[in-house]
Amino acid sequence: MLAGQGAIRTAFPLALVLALAACTAGPSMSPTSSSSPSPDAGGDDCAARAVPPLVAESGFSGANALGHVIRIVCDFDTNPAGVRDRAPGTPGREAVATYLGDVLAGYGWRVSRQDFSGLEYLDLDKGSVASFIDAESCSTADRERLRSLTFSNVVAERGTGRDLWVLMAHYEAKAEASSDPDPANRTRPVPGANDGASGVAVWLEAARLLSERSTATVRILLVDGEDGFEDCHPLAGSLFHAVMMGGPERSRIRGVYLLDMVGDPQPGFCYGHNAPGLRDAVVGSAAALGVTALAEAPDCRVVDDHTAFTDLGVPALDLIDFRGGRYPPYWHTLQDVPSTLSAEMLADVGRVMVRTLERLTAS
Repeated sequence: MLAGQGAIRTAFPLALVLALAACTAGPSMSPTSSSSPSPDAGGDDCAARAVPPLVAESGFSGANALGHVIRIVCDFDTNPAGVRDRAPGTPGREAVATYLGDVLAGYGWRVSRQDFSGLEYLDLDKGSVASFIDAESCSTADRERLRSLTFSNVVAERGTGRDLWVLMAHYEAKAEASSDPDPANRTRPVPGANDGASGVAVWLEAARLLSERSTATVRILLVDGEDGFEDCHPLAGSLFHAVMMGGPERSRIRGVYLLDMVGDPQPGFCYGHNAPGLRDAVVGSAAALGVTALAEAPDCRVVDDHTAFTDLGVPALDLIDFRGGRYPPYWHTLQDVPSTLSAEMLADVGRVMVRTLERLTAS
């Protein structure tokens, strides 16, 4: 059970209907038509798309993962479909949270929500992340706005063992495209296909495959409010979850795996971590599967959702596209759209993580 002051709601209804296709599509097949938009379409990338099907396969499907990205990023309730604003507190963020919960519940996971307010976040002991909240990033007006802002983590579990493994990604997207080369775009919401949705999509597809025979408990933690370094709430969801767990529950954690920006076809992955054992397990799986992008990724220093746990002494690993200290060129721009991503790379990351977790939780 989750401990803490944040409101925990019970499982979502099993409302999701998965469009299952014949098991003929491989991970390299795109779930959209051959006329899918170019990355140059920017924020219009969703306009020519239809709701992608999710396929039934025996192994990890990159097509499914990319399909989840599209369903998260694009609002198909509009005609034509448009990019969904899923910043904290928006209806778009709530719609995505519901979608994530329905997918996970449909795969048999125990799903709950951890809701909290900006006021509760402001009161947290933020550890090393506190240095990112200063007068420039968090003015008096920002703090006042944040007090009533709402956040919601989506939490899913499978298994009943004492050992706990946490699989994490952030599902919200930045409210404003502050790094877009066109100043006119800098107040528009970021699509966040790679920056957020890619890691979430890998865990959603992994949830379909992870075995219930594990002797451990596996928790998928999809957090809200990560991208708040310019908005007074950096790493909101992961900080709230880590601190509210309390010492006894945190002591059960054998490892935290965070995925952030994992869908680029030519990634510059690196590992931010305080746990060489977690890194070695992933590298070993990647080498066995021939996934060079992960097997040969270097270490790096980066502040991300894993920081909330490493500050508390919990072993955690961040797999992130942070190429030589630089994020992908479309980071925090309107170009972070599904067309920039590769189903093959999502499949490679997913296959490595599923193999890693099956080996670790069986030990």
